[in-house]
Amino acid sequence: MKYLLFIIMAFFISGCENTNQKPIVLDNKKQRYANEILSAEIISEKNSKIEAKTKKEIAMIEMKKAIETKKIESQAKVQMEKIKSQRELEKTKLELQAKSEANSITKTAVILFAILGFGVLILIYILFKKYQENKISIEREKMRLQKEIKEKEIKAKMAEKLIDALSSGNFTKEQEEMLLSLINQKNVLEYKG
Repeated sequence: MKYLLFIIMAFFISGCENTNQKPIVLDNKKQRYANEILSAEIISEKNSKIEAKTKKEIAMIEMKKAIETKKIESQAKVQMEKIKSQRELEKTKLELQAKSEANSITKTAVILFAILGFGVLILIYILFKKYQENKISIEREKMRLQKEIKEKEIKAKMAEKLIDALSSGNFTKEQEEMLLSLINQKNVLEYKG
């Protein structure tokens, strides 16, 4: 098969004149190859242009995407900062409100304890006064009872002496009656007293 090709090529070459012309068959092949190469180069150039354009468009899209992402991120950060500041503000308001309520409750408690303490002091004062009045009345009653006891003792001693005197028999009948009437008067006075 190789030899056959060599023979055919030699035949073509020998058929050519030496006019520096190349055989038509070869020119057509070259032309066809050139056209194919040229069309391939054109296609590859078109492809590379399309590819470059596509890459450029992709790069532009990526750049726009990155810019939009950055914008969205910055907006999100701003929103997050606003939300954080609002939360901090609300937290501070709630803390201040709780402190003011605690202060209000403390003030109310202090006022109530002061009023309660004042009331307790007044009650203690009233009870102390009543205690003193009762103590004074008890002392008076004691003194009165002691006085009565002493009076009764004195009367009893007097009655004893009168009875002793009567039992001695040194008195006349009139004197004895007078003494008995005195004793009866003493008993009547005791009964009335």
